[in-house]
Amino acid sequence: MFSLSHPGTVFALLIALNASACIDPAAASGDSTSAQTSAEEQQANRYTTNGVVRGIDRDRLSVTIAHEDVPGYMPAMTMPFSLRAASQVDGLDVGDNVRFTFQPEAGGRHVIVEIAKR
Repeated sequence: MFSLSHPGTVFALLIALNASACIDPAAASGDSTSAQTSAEEQQANRYTTNGVVRGIDRDRLSVTIAHEDVPGYMPAMTMPFSLRAASQVDGLDVGDNVRFTFQPEAGGRHVIVEIAKR
């Protein structure tokens, strides 16, 4: 039979109860709200605009684009954008008009999420 007369047993029980109270209920239930919030925050930090390809450097995973104004974020300018893969610029040439979506990342990088000829 189980007995609470031993002080070590009572102490262990109190520790277990306290630890269970500290568990994040969302994590314990498998709630993906925090994962959804993170995805929504990433989506909110994406910008879509138009531009003209001024240079492509597949080896450095970079494309330089003279882009239009990005309202509320940056004025029109020519700047390099990072690519996730060289294949993102397959079929594009210098001088092509493009519509693209980019995402700012740490270190001041701006990464192309989607890009296509217009």
